[in-house]
Amino acid sequence: MSARRLPPLMADNPRAVQIAFVIGAPVVFGAITGVFLGLSETVYAVLSIIGALGGVVPASTIWVHARARDAACSRVRCSARRS
Repeated sequence: MSARRLPPLMADNPRAVQIAFVIGAPVVFGAITGVFLGLSETVYAVLSIIGALGGVVPASTIWVHARARDAACSRVRCSARRS
C-alpha cells in the first residue's frame, strides 16, 4: 500500500489560489445555491447543508492548519504565535 500524499496547506499556496478558495469558491457556490432557491426546495436544502458543512469541516482538518492548536486559534482570534 502506498502512502497517501496530503494536499498542501492553504498558507503554502500562492496568494491568488488562496483568494480563489476563500472568496471565489463560496461566492460561486452561493450563486448556484441561490438559483435553486426559486427552482427546487429540495435541491436548495441539500446544497445549503453541503455549503454549511463545507464552511466548518475544512477549517478543522490538517489541510488548512498544520496543528490542531492553529485550527482552534483561527476560530477564536488566539494570541498564540506560529512556531
